[in-house]
Amino acid sequence: MTRYEIGLGYIYSLSDRTKVDFSAKIGQLKIETDLNVKEVVSYQDQVFNSFSEYHSNSETADILSANAQIRHLLTDSFEINAGVGYERLHDEESENNAVFHVGANYAFTPAWLISASYRDANDYSDLALSVRYNF
Repeated sequence: MTRYEIGLGYIYSLSDRTKVDFSAKIGQLKIETDLNVKEVVSYQDQVFNSFSEYHSNSETADILSANAQIRHLLTDSFEINAGVGYERLHDEESENNAVFHVGANYAFTPAWLISASYRDANDYSDLALSVRYNF
């Protein structure tokens, strides 16, 4: 599974250590599967039947999302966050999804961060690791 997103957001400060941010994103989700099935029917080293089949599939869906999250600095470099949102995958089968997420960020510098997060939507859940640059 590969997921790409680009978005814009706004950050509102509640205090020096706590902020609320809002974002809207567009992107794409691509799922690729490969399946190789092999069946052999044998008895006492004599093969009676053999069957092999290979399937490959790829599906792509566009993503639209809107999110709100609260972020709190535990130290000057370490932040925890949690949020809620809405997500719509544009394909034949998906519906609107409520999204919940939790995560943590570690800032190496004021501009460069590494992040880890867990997201749960109605249709799926995912873990993410990312590197982010703030400008």
